[in-house]
Amino acid sequence: MTALHVAEAKLKLEVVDGLRRRIAARELENAVRDYIAANPWLISPRWETFQVERRIGNLVEDALKESGIHDDTDWNGRVDLALSSGYQLLILEFMRPGLTVDRNHIDRFQRYVDILRARVGANSALGFRDIRGLLVADKLHRRPEDQKAFERMAADGMHCEEWRVLLDQAEAQWKDFLFALADRAPNDDQVKALTASGVSDGKHDSAPGDAKIDSL
Repeated sequence: MTALHVAEAKLKLEVVDGLRRRIAARELENAVRDYIAANPWLISPRWETFQVERRIGNLVEDALKESGIHDDTDWNGRVDLALSSGYQLLILEFMRPGLTVDRNHIDRFQRYVDILRARVGANSALGFRDIRGLLVADKLHRRPEDQKAFERMAADGMHCEEWRVLLDQAEAQWKDFLFALADRAPNDDQVKALTASGVSDGKHDSAPGDAKIDSL
């Protein structure tokens, strides 16, 4: 069983690497949307039980239009996705790599999540009591004046993450998991073979923002 779990963790590391290659190649929209939809744990292991939420497609479209995101050319090439598990709903917006995020982007994202919360909340039969947002983009650190806005957003269940940090965290978390499993069976030949092929020990790897992603 340990060897099976190690193999699964290694496969997930390969999936993280696959997403990293797609982002580097600027393969956004459908390719990345489908990749993340099939592997929501890429965002964080705790999202592994989440699945694509298809019941709110019209509500999402209305909120995108009302917030102005739908018609803003800066958001062209983005990926939007809604994932759910039980009473929790996660609204994801992935902006295209390379775009420097400004205050207008931040304000539109907040407005989008607030509008969608109102629309989903009015439809109480859906059963969602916890609705959160995650904005993934590049260069969030370039404008120090926006940091207070990020802090206020986080307090309201809307988080921001840079592409590189998101991928580094996913990789580090699954490496830690893989080697923790391997430590349980240090003399197992199958486990040794799985962990010896091109995966370095992640115990000393660190990625900024661990606390933020864990709070999602």
